[in-house]
Amino acid sequence: MKTAGVLVWNVDPVLLHLGPLELRYYGIFFALTVIGGYMLFERRMTALGYPRDLAARFLLYAVAGLTVGARLMHCLAYRPDFYLRNPLEILKVWSGGLASHGAAVGLLLAGALFARVTRTPFVDVADCGVFAAGVGAALVRLGNFFNSEIVGRVTAAPWAVRFMRRDGLPRHPSQVYEALGAAVILGAMLALAARGRGRPRGFYFGFFMTAYFAFRFGVEFFKEYHTLRAGLTMGQYLSVPFLLVGLLALLRGRRAGCRAAAGLSGP
Repeated sequence: MKTAGVLVWNVDPVLLHLGPLELRYYGIFFALTVIGGYMLFERRMTALGYPRDLAARFLLYAVAGLTVGARLMHCLAYRPDFYLRNPLEILKVWSGGLASHGAAVGLLLAGALFARVTRTPFVDVADCGVFAAGVGAALVRLGNFFNSEIVGRVTAAPWAVRFMRRDGLPRHPSQVYEALGAAVILGAMLALAARGRGRPRGFYFGFFMTAYFAFRFGVEFFKEYHTLRAGLTMGQYLSVPFLLVGLLALLRGRRAGCRAAAGLSGP
């Protein structure tokens, strides 16, 4: 419902109570992330000529890397004093937070380990993996919206949202901004892939890392502050390395494409 042009959001994050168990919207979106992400990863891997069972083997690596990386980044980047004093609290994933930048680190490490174990070129795993990452970046933020968490700063914008389970102040729905941004970037990659035009290895990895983390850097200006330092938020500091990695991947891919077009060989 709307009041004075502002959406009032007071949705219970728990969809169903099943005795001692709870079915949360966030859990549903996370499950959809795993399912949808896997389907896109498998589709891209098979398009490159890899067998379906190879894609299935990556699923365990991805879920483990995502969960561990996201949890550790949240604990050590945003609340290091508390968690270093209480290290066992890190294991209580259900009572704490997860950081998307940590999820990205975990997925990269999982991809590198998977590539090494299966002797698959990491660049191919990364190129396919970012399609799954796009799904997760969009759906998990929708889960955050249903949880009334990771809210934006107070604003007078007509599309502001009053998160009643937070403080009821009109705020930017920054979770929705991030979900829409990730969906647009994923849609662009799918459109490029559908054209069937050959692109340098590492292109999709570089494109996603550059576009998504540049967008994340910008969205931080609308989010509630997290550890503000020198005019930038912790999220912005954490986005810069990923953005640089993406630009480097695009540059290397372009150089490789130019060398191939010129009939040159070698690294």
